[in-house]
Amino acid sequence: MAQLKNKKDQTYLFVGISVGIIFLGILASNIIDRTKPADFRAAAGTETGVSYVGVLLESNQGNGTITLGNVYPKSNPKLNYGEWTVTAPSGYNFAEISPGTFAEVTADPKSVYIDKRVMTAKKIVKGK
Repeated sequence: MAQLKNKKDQTYLFVGISVGIIFLGILASNIIDRTKPADFRAAAGTETGVSYVGVLLESNQGNGTITLGNVYPKSNPKLNYGEWTVTAPSGYNFAEISPGTFAEVTADPKSVYIDKRVMTAKKIVKGK
């Protein structure tokens, strides 16, 4: 019994070290978060933009948008991203491309939202 009375309680030491480790983890997480790029799409694109091709389904001059179907990257026609809504650039002539024809869209990589299937075009031209 004499040995148990002489042994010091180390609970506070254990709690202090645990809190210190948690604090260091939070600090490391914040440092990593500050050093990563803000937008990975900006790094993936070029100055000229990313080109997509699709079939024009609908033009909506009132909203300034067009709807494309069977959209794929110009660099890989085997992919099919489905239907997308594209905001046309200012000055775009909506009568230039009729529904059912291919359109080539050059988009700003920062404006491509895969989850919403929307993008903003820098340029739209008749494709193929």
